[in-house]
Amino acid sequence: MQQLAAFPETVAAAAGEFAPHAVAFYLRALAGEFHGYYNAERILVEDPALREARLALAAAVRQVLANGLALLGVGAPEKM
Repeated sequence: MQQLAAFPETVAAAAGEFAPHAVAFYLRALAGEFHGYYNAERILVEDPALREARLALAAAVRQVLANGLALLGVGAPEKM
């Protein structure tokens, strides 16, 4: 969540400094953090509240990655 919250600030700083690589580095770090989380935690658990929270987190990460890649002009597949 902290990593996701840093997205607007990262984009603003990258734009102000004419440094698009900062967005790319941020996206790589976010993907790495989520990959570690995904490997450590089950997303589809029995507890409905926890399951919905984890699905919401995954959806938020997907959206930020898609938005960041779009800013950079990079396409992303819908499915892997």
